[in-house]
Amino acid sequence: MEIKKKTIVGVSKFIIKSLIMGLLVLFALALIACGIVFGIMTLLPSEVVGWGADSVCYLGYVAHCSFTPFSTLILFGMTLGGFLMLIPLYRYFRKKIHAIKEHGSLLESILHE
Repeated sequence: MEIKKKTIVGVSKFIIKSLIMGLLVLFALALIACGIVFGIMTLLPSEVVGWGADSVCYLGYVAHCSFTPFSTLILFGMTLGGFLMLIPLYRYFRKKIHAIKEHGSLLESILHE
């Protein structure tokens, strides 16, 4: 009975932690994708996009965003933050996959934690 309870608790903790880590991976990927797309979009002239700022940006042309060089740097910084979030998440999942390969099954790797 004790082994069964330990198994259920271990599996439920593993599932919850894996779901949280998976959501963090999706969040990091969304940061990367949005940062790149919107960072490039802020550099486009208003004539190309069809709508945008009416005033001249700090680079000297009418861009999609009047705060252009700074907003682009902020968005590319957000992209860098997404990449930096992925590094520990990659290490976590690599460690879990290695544990599964070492123990032969997912359940055995959970019980040996």
